[in-house]
This record gives sequence, C-alpha cells and structure tokens, in this order.
Amino acid sequence: MIPTAVLLGLGAGAIDAGLNHYVALHFKAGHMNFLHCFYGVGVSLSPYLMAAALARVGWRSGYRYAFFVQTVITLLLVLSVPLWEKGGSAESAEEEPVVNLTLMQMVRRKTVRQVWVIMLATNAIEYACGVWGSSYLVTEKGFDARHGALALTIYYAGMSLGRFVSGLLSEKIKTWRRIGIGAVIIAPAVLLILLPLPGTVSVAGLFLVGLGNGSIYPNLIHLTPHNFGRDVSQSIMGSQIAFAYIGVMLAPPLVSLISSTAGMQAYPVLLAVLYVIMVVMLQCFANQLKKQGRYDKTV
Repeated sequence: MIPTAVLLGLGAGAIDAGLNHYVALHFKAGHMNFLHCFYGVGVSLSPYLMAAALARVGWRSGYRYAFFVQTVITLLLVLSVPLWEKGGSAESAEEEPVVNLTLMQMVRRKTVRQVWVIMLATNAIEYACGVWGSSYLVTEKGFDARHGALALTIYYAGMSLGRFVSGLLSEKIKTWRRIGIGAVIIAPAVLLILLPLPGTVSVAGLFLVGLGNGSIYPNLIHLTPHNFGRDVSQSIMGSQIAFAYIGVMLAPPLVSLISSTAGMQAYPVLLAVLYVIMVVMLQCFANQLKKQGRYDKTV
C-alpha cells in the first residue's frame, strides 16, 4: 500500500501542476475557480463513497470505486487530447519559449519565496480544518461523531461555494480584490472558532473559513503567469503546488502534536497563527509585485 501511495502522489502531483498551468495560461480566472470548485465537490463526495463501501461489502470496494472513477477520467482525457492541443479560450496568447528554472534560481527570487509561504499557509489552514475540524467539535463542543462528520461536509460545502461564487464574480471583481475579500472573510471565521461559543457557532466559523480560504489558492494559481511571466510560469507553478502539498502534509501532524501537548483547545489558536502568517505574506507579496510593476489589477 505504501509504495502505491507514493506512485499515486507522484501521478496526482504531476496532473495537478500540469492542469493548473494549462488553465492559468489558456483560460480565464472564472474557469480556474470552477475547476477548483469541483475539486471541493469531489472531496465532499469521497467520504460518502467509502462509507457506502464499508456499510455494504468492505473497504476494498471503496478502492474499486476510486479505480472506476479514475478509469473514466483517463478515458475522457485520452479522447479529448485533440481539444487540449487546440488550446483554450480567446485569452490564449502565442506561446513564449519556456524557461526551466532550477530550484536555486527560484529560491533567489523573493517573490517566489513569498508565494511559497502563502501556498503552504493557505493549504495548511484548509487541511487543518478538513482533517481535525470534526475532532475539535467532538472533543471541545460536545458533538457526537455523526454530527461532527456532518459539520465537516458543511465546511467543504463552504469551500466549494467560495470557489463557485469567486468564479461567477470573476468578470466583475478582479482577482486581487477577490483574494482580499477571501482573506477578510477568514478573520471573523477564525474568531468564531476561537471564542468559547456554542458548537453551532463553531460550525458557522468552519463554513466561513472554507468560504474565504477556498478562493485564495485558485486565484493565486491563476495569477502565476501575470506575477512571474509566462516564460517561467511552468517551473514556478510546479514549485507553488509542491509547497501547497507541504502544507497539506504538515498540517494534520502539527495539529496532532500541539493537541497532544496543549490540548485540543489550542487548535483554533494554530488556525489563527496560520492565518496571520498568510495575510502578512500576502501583503508583502503584493507590495513586492507593485515594486516590480507586476501587480496586475486588470485580471
């Protein structure tokens, strides 16, 4: 299982980086948000598929369901190759020569280091809520396991809704402003979880975290060619997604470590710390782009 999990991660990471780069180059911000919105739908549905398998025949059937879904996706990709080769919307521009940056070349760029931290923090918030949100409600707010799991579905619904609404508003509200709105929404959301309020208020806080944080990642991904240049965007796109996955990887064990030493009541404090890191770095990143003349308010 462990070696196959590594292979799964390698394949998923390659698809993630390649697909995001393609959409960022050839499609509009709305398409990027809708793409990630349906990721949220998939994340919401996957626990139910496994639960259905466990209730009927066992965990192996859950993996069979995943195999069937993946097979259909693969067939769709193979059949649609001619469409991908034609490029995307009218926004597609003539391709520039691709410049492959080394790791050290990216490390030397201040803006790249800043966006790495943002990607790590926003995805750490996402998965700290997605993995530990229900446990917090059970241990600290008195929820039973079933209602804790249901609350997690509400969180992911908030994330999907945030991305869907961001996509709808992409023609009226520009990308950096939508990123700012998302960051502002998270502040009261974390406060609702942090304060000693009833559990239903904490559920509302989780929903708002998903709503606000959900749009930050796809919108920053969409801005990659504008922030760094189309010629180097492929290398930087891959590195951004790598740091996003580092946040995904570190968040669950970090919450586990902190809760085992300071108690589960420290969980919302960690969310607040991650939020502050993300917001401060977002502001630093925007300021640096303004100095370079790359802060694009028109997309």
